[in-house]
Amino acid sequence: MTILLYCRRKEWPVEGVTVECSHRRAAGGEAEGPYDEIRCRILLEGNITDERRDRILRIAGRCPVRRTLESKPRIVEEIEVVSRP
Repeated sequence: MTILLYCRRKEWPVEGVTVECSHRRAAGGEAEGPYDEIRCRILLEGNITDERRDRILRIAGRCPVRRTLESKPRIVEEIEVVSRP
């Protein structure tokens, strides 16, 4: 969403944006130990120059979802049982 809105504001010829993400738990080395790795592949539909592509990649790094993941959010879980009549 962030990328598409940015491209529209700049009036760049982007017809569509698709982001494919995957997650894996990596073993890591002795010093760092295991870690989570999230890979994102951004697919752009349109005629985009290399310079604009690089700018879009920087904008993707400012996405609210990415910033939330990087901030190590607290996850609060609740469960509620609802009885049915």
